[in-house]
Amino acid sequence: MLGWKPIRVPRQSRPVLDREGLYRLAKEAERYKYGLVIRLLAFTGARIGEILGLTWDRVDLKRKSITIDRSVDVVKRKLKEETKTFNSRRTVILDDETVQKLAEYKQKQAHEQGIVQLKKNDRLVFQSPNGKPVKYNTILYEFKASLRQAGLPEMRIHDIRHSVVTICL
Repeated sequence: MLGWKPIRVPRQSRPVLDREGLYRLAKEAERYKYGLVIRLLAFTGARIGEILGLTWDRVDLKRKSITIDRSVDVVKRKLKEETKTFNSRRTVILDDETVQKLAEYKQKQAHEQGIVQLKKNDRLVFQSPNGKPVKYNTILYEFKASLRQAGLPEMRIHDIRHSVVTICL
């Protein structure tokens, strides 16, 4: 080396929500168009790309579960046929209220005009009117607003995942 030392960036302490905080976040998010995305993040610990990549054929309302085996590149807004890692593939059991909200959302989506229908099996659960995945910034805006309304600390969307994992541990 040329005598250069790498810059050490101090690690930041990230906020983690407890169970009550996650419920408050999900409750406040209900007032927004994509509040169900935030609810799924808070109750499953999934990555944002995994929830935005969820298609209706991966939602089993009868068995109260979702299968996460693909994701969305949130920058390019493209559906990827895999998750971040092979071991990220999983089926997650949902609570009754989330299943009910998904069923209502599906019915509402079916009645909306102007939604581009991709192949039936590849129809995204959360899509913009042109059929593309929802923009990350749209979810981020609703997430930040929900945090403020719930009186919770500012955090990144990915910190929800850390919160869920902490509770599970």
